[in-house]
Amino acid sequence: MAAMVKIIARAISLANAPMLSEAELIVRAKEWSETLCGIIPEERLRDSFNRAIRDHKGTFAISAYDLKDAWWEVRKDEVKEQSARREQELRDLEMKALQPGFEPCSYCFGCGFRYTIKQEHNGRHYTGVIKCQQCDHWERRMQWSKK
Repeated sequence: MAAMVKIIARAISLANAPMLSEAELIVRAKEWSETLCGIIPEERLRDSFNRAIRDHKGTFAISAYDLKDAWWEVRKDEVKEQSARREQELRDLEMKALQPGFEPCSYCFGCGFRYTIKQEHNGRHYTGVIKCQQCDHWERRMQWSKK
């Protein structure tokens, strides 16, 4: 709630509008918080506000709807950045595979998974695909999925 009060006070100040009393500011912050609850995490309000200010075209104050739209743009940019980073890592790995002397894992051939016909697992037989224990390709895939 304190972050929302700061955002609203800053929006009013940047619009050169008369400042609200403390009670009015708290009421407005509650309304904005209810509207934006579940949409923008509180720790990301500042990012949304800065993006809304950067993209704002009018002469009027920033609204809660501007913050919401800015949040979607921030998230879209972050997803694009993560995707570009993953693609670069894959390109780097492919380039490494093209280097002389690189030999992919003979068990999984560089994919991180291998086929097994029978394996004892908790007293049961298993036929199918398991992660390769001989190389680190599985760990790289897990790192990519967490980013």
